Amino acid sequence: MSDETAARRGAGLLRGWAMDEAGGAVSTESALLFLLSSLCGPTPPAPWELARLAPCRQADPALRSHRFTRQVLSVVVPEFDLAVPIYDRQVPSRIEGLSMAPRAERYAVAMGVARILKNPFDTAVRVLKASEEPYRAELMVRLDSWPVTIRMAIIRSLASGQKSASPRRVEQKS
Repeated sequence: MSDETAARRGAGLLRGWAMDEAGGAVSTESALLFLLSSLCGPTPPAPWELARLAPCRQADPALRSHRFTRQVLSVVVPEFDLAVPIYDRQVPSRIEGLSMAPRAERYAVAMGVARILKNPFDTAVRVLKASEEPYRAELMVRLDSWPVTIRMAIIRSLASGQKSASPRRVEQKS
């Protein structure tokens, strides 16, 4: 996780949100809620996710059968998957738990917030395409607080099955 600029920007946005300062088009709170949402149902770890463990731990049936939650964070900040193994993650599912999260998790969340706020359309489309169907509906509910132009562009993009015009271009056409 080496995107220091995004992490600093995200930390600044989080600080502004905590101090109740005005944000951008997509609120910091709605970006956080989206980022901490589940992407799919809990799944057991893939073999490559256990590669860092000692062979005796890799073969542990309790670890191999444990189901881990996959969050939007791993799509928005893919470096997080490389930096923190699935079995060591402590990313909260609620905003209130962020203050107790380890430093690497908070750093990844700050990077994720910055990336969402910098380019909400592309990020949301990428996340929705990577999500499983029942969770996609929940993620769409999370997007209800986003500006209508961005939401409509996302819906059109998903309906067409390809990346469509960005929300700015959609606004100009209307």
